[in-house]
Amino acid sequence: MRLASRRRRAAATALPTALAWAAAALATCGWGAPEPSATAPAQSRARHAEGFFVAAGRLYDPDGVAFRIRGVNRLHWDSASAEGIVRSHANTVRWDIDFRRPAAANVALVRADSIQRGIVPIVGNWNATCSHDPARLQGAVDTWVAQARDWTQLDRYLIVNVANEWGPPDSPAWRDAYVRAIGTLRRAGYRGPLLIDTGGCGQDMGDLLHYSTAVFDSDPLHNVLFALHVYGGTTRDAIGPDLAQLAALERERGMVFIVGEFGPGRRIGYAGPGHYRSAADLTIFGREVVLDPHQGLRVLARPVSIFARSVRRGG
Repeated sequence: MRLASRRRRAAATALPTALAWAAAALATCGWGAPEPSATAPAQSRARHAEGFFVAAGRLYDPDGVAFRIRGVNRLHWDSASAEGIVRSHANTVRWDIDFRRPAAANVALVRADSIQRGIVPIVGNWNATCSHDPARLQGAVDTWVAQARDWTQLDRYLIVNVANEWGPPDSPAWRDAYVRAIGTLRRAGYRGPLLIDTGGCGQDMGDLLHYSTAVFDSDPLHNVLFALHVYGGTTRDAIGPDLAQLAALERERGMVFIVGEFGPGRRIGYAGPGHYRSAADLTIFGREVVLDPHQGLRVLARPVSIFARSVRRGG
């Protein structure tokens, strides 16, 4: 598993240190904002009694307690990385699910390696990565629908990343395709948060700024998260204003954005997280993200309240 990017992409411009350590690999936006309200409004809790939910620009757990994502990506389902991830204190893992395997086997693995270890799973479909073809997105949606009986067993704990990095940049086609996808998934029984990546291989701000509101409003549950992936074309000059605009949408429209992938590129990231027992098992970047005394996972990643009392985190 690599820390941020699915592929070993070289970043065109090194990212600012402040972004990297604040984001902690997979993180909710809102830099400089106060911590979320401790509990959700009563009416929101009643509407989303089963699982995680969005309310007033924040993500809440099934008990109505605010939750801020601080996690990592697991891009190899068969990696022996579960113990290392627990030791990092990540509170969330974004999975690249292999849909060639039986759904029941994937659900059992996610339950054993994430839920039973006190980590929130974000399960994703990577089969339409960087495609602009609506048929590829529809294929991912059709797979989720076909396997709904299995995945919705985990509704109390689950976030579904509909399609990794699908869609054209700054395009109404991105909007319209995801409006259809959300309607289909809700009818199939998915009631938890749906995570929608922006287009342009996950890097495009235009989709988020111009069309995400319509996508969010189309959901009868208003239970949608949006993701930006920060690598490649991201620059020092752009990232600050970009995140500020997303934070403004959170405040004004009650939406939630996350940085779903990021990294400095140049093959820098975790070294063998499955073997992470001490700082010696991490790269320079990995040590900063996990162990930094101000912005590392072990400082900032708080367990979700539904796990905090029942699951012991790694030391």
